[in-house]
Amino acid sequence: MIACHPPYVASVHRGADSYIPPEKYSMIHDAVLQACDAHDAVKDGVLEDPTRCHFDPKVLECKGADSPSCLTSAQVETARALRRKFAATCLDWSERRDHLGGALGAALAERLVDLGWIARKRNSRAVSVTEAGRRRLTEEFRLEL
Repeated sequence: MIACHPPYVASVHRGADSYIPPEKYSMIHDAVLQACDAHDAVKDGVLEDPTRCHFDPKVLECKGADSPSCLTSAQVETARALRRKFAATCLDWSERRDHLGGALGAALAERLVDLGWIARKRNSRAVSVTEAGRRRLTEEFRLEL
């Protein structure tokens, strides 16, 4: 059986370097407001419809050493994961088939990589099922690949 932390834990808390300290929260909040507050035509410090805000925390990534005014690359990934949907269908453009996306899909993929059941292809978002993965997926889930 695949045992792992709840998806939000696996997606967000990958290690000590991914932790965003509370001292950085107001910096992130201010950047989101700067980027998205006027989307409703009223700049009032309130996001009327947060779903219309497509803020990418990558703009806050440190150019040099970590500081209170920027995010490390691991913290950028944490911030991205925090706004990810829990679960969603996602169209794989190479195979033209849907797969599980969102935080749940990311957590499952990470766990399968950790178990050695799938392997990430170099310089690609694609993965392949390993021989051990084929065996275990058949044993655990009766999947024939």
